Amino acid sequence: MIDEFVPELGSSSPMYVAGNRVPPGSYVNIETGRVIVVTHYDTLPASLDGRVAAYVQRPQTWAEINRSQQSH
Repeated sequence: MIDEFVPELGSSSPMYVAGNRVPPGSYVNIETGRVIVVTHYDTLPASLDGRVAAYVQRPQTWAEINRSQQSH
């Protein structure tokens, strides 16, 4: 994990690279914008194009918060 300023998120956010184990949540590839949803502790995928894939955690949407509350 690397602390990095990401303008789209408006503050310093931890940045993760492919292969890092991360907690459940949504992660955005900072180069492509691809969103990865992790439902349990898992590793982030590689880009498969020879580049280092870097991700930041995306804040939960209201729909995601609502779904998680209904499952409890």
